[in-house]
Parts: sequence; C-alpha cells; structure tokens
Amino acid sequence: MKLFALTLASFSLLASAPVLAASSLALQLRGKPGGRSRTRGGWRIYYPLKNVGCREATMNIRRFLVFSLSVLASLVSGLAIAAESQPQYVQVAEIEIDPAHLESYKAAVKEQIETAVRVEPGVLVLYAVTEKDNPAHVRVFEIYRDVDAYRSHLETAHFKKYKATTEKMVKSLKLVQAAPIMLGTNASVPFPNAPH
Repeated sequence: MKLFALTLASFSLLASAPVLAASSLALQLRGKPGGRSRTRGGWRIYYPLKNVGCREATMNIRRFLVFSLSVLASLVSGLAIAAESQPQYVQVAEIEIDPAHLESYKAAVKEQIETAVRVEPGVLVLYAVTEKDNPAHVRVFEIYRDVDAYRSHLETAHFKKYKATTEKMVKSLKLVQAAPIMLGTNASVPFPNAPH
C-alpha cells in the first residue's frame, strides 16, 4: 500500500512538472502570433492565454529538462527505496535452561551474540537476559534487518556451533514473533558487558 501511495504521488508530481516549470517563469506580453523562435540557447514559446489574447512565455529548455530529470530521478530512487524496504524481523526467544548447565549456557550465548553482531550486518540487536528470580529462564530479544537476514543468521557457522553446544542444555525453546510499537535507546549510556 505504501508503494502504491508513493508511486501515485510521484506520478502526480511528474505530471505537474510542466505546469510548475511554466508558472515559475516570467511571462512577457508580446503582440506576436502563436509559434516559436530560437533565442540565445533557449526556446521562446508563444501560446494564447485565456481571455487575454496572445502571450509570450520565455522558457529555458535546459532548466525545464533539468527540472524534469530531477523529478524523474526522485521518482525512480523513491521506488527503489520502497521496493528495498522490508519490515525488520523482531522476535523474542523464551528459553528454559537446565540449571546444572546455566554457566556453560551463558558462555555459549555470549560468544554467539558477540560474533553475530560483529560479523553479520543484518543482525541489528541481540540482547540475552535471565529472569532475576529464576535465572534458568532466559529471554533473547532479537532484531534483524529483515526476514532474509534472520534466515541468513540461522545458516552461519557461529550460530550452528551455538545450537550444537547448547542442545543438551536447553530444556525448552519458544520463539515469539513480535511487532515493535516503539524501540528506543540512549546511545550515551553503555550497556554492561556489551561488546565494544
């Protein structure tokens, strides 16, 4: 729907380009009949105006072409950006760990997250936390550039190593897809144990 609205707005802007260009030029009243004549690298265009008689508008074709090409470039780049933009992929992993393996799990998840955010441009956020009253319950908040970045993440060597290492540590895993309402961060406040 957003792509349709952007396309419609861009086409209406492109269609109005001649009107905008003509209205921005000074009109000069001349008593010459309709037609055209070449002057100083530009074109003089004569056309009748409603109830006024014959008016002459001097329009520099180069300016008009530059303006039209600018509008066209804006249209094309806007469509390319709209086509490329996919929603971010957000999910929360709810994990229950065998308490006997909690420290080993924490080391494995820390290594996996540090590597993922360092080497994968599609991994935007990975936060792993435990419940304060029940540290064997882990939540991992994940944001990826898009669903393709998430799928790519699942195929990396470091993620496969993490899955193999923690397979016997994890008692249960539930992946909850989420839709962000508002995501905010204060970049001036460093997170404890955050990789730098």
